Amino acid sequence: MSGFGPDLKREGQIIRRNLFENATLKVDEVTFTPGASPGVHSHDVAGVRYVLEGEILFQEADGRRWTRKAGEVYWEGTGITHYTKSVGPGRLVLLEVLLQARP
Repeated sequence: MSGFGPDLKREGQIIRRNLFENATLKVDEVTFTPGASPGVHSHDVAGVRYVLEGEILFQEADGRRWTRKAGEVYWEGTGITHYTKSVGPGRLVLLEVLLQARP
């Protein structure tokens, strides 16, 4: 059973800028406008997220919730359904270092 309500949808603007990419890694800068969210989603590649600016809310399907602020790092694995949202007063900027999917 999913712990997500129907109100957890995509909102605001999210801009992704590729900074580096090779066969092993992809590095992106991701900027969320205040209150922006990609909605409930999962990833097919794992990676580290470093919060450069702002604050992010992360909610898992079992209801666990946590936040990370500028200067903090977190890991996102593959296939984990979750919800994220920019919850600080300003924009949210993440540096994502993603492992490229292997064939």
